[in-house]
Amino acid sequence: VLELEYLDQQQRGVKTFQTLANLQGVLVDFLYENGYNYLLAGSSTWRSYVGLNHGDKRETAKQATQNWILSQYNISATQDEADAIAMGVYFSHQLYDKKKITWGEEI
Repeated sequence: VLELEYLDQQQRGVKTFQTLANLQGVLVDFLYENGYNYLLAGSSTWRSYVGLNHGDKRETAKQATQNWILSQYNISATQDEADAIAMGVYFSHQLYDKKKITWGEEI
């Protein structure tokens, strides 16, 4: 299973967003066409799931995620590592609970 985060255009320029959106489309198509399971969720979804989505600005949200990882798992992680761990928690629980899973649809 591969986990992918929905793109957030607010954090990128138009050209960068288009490039990343195209890449994500190619990845999703490849995964679907080859029978792989994948999951998609936005950052607000997985942050809310672990109790961190309070409408914070990006840097505040990233710091809150780092603090949550430290308190839950006693891991001192970088911002990107903390985001990846929190995303993994969300996605693994979605797989375990078999709820809210995006398995793909025909293109």
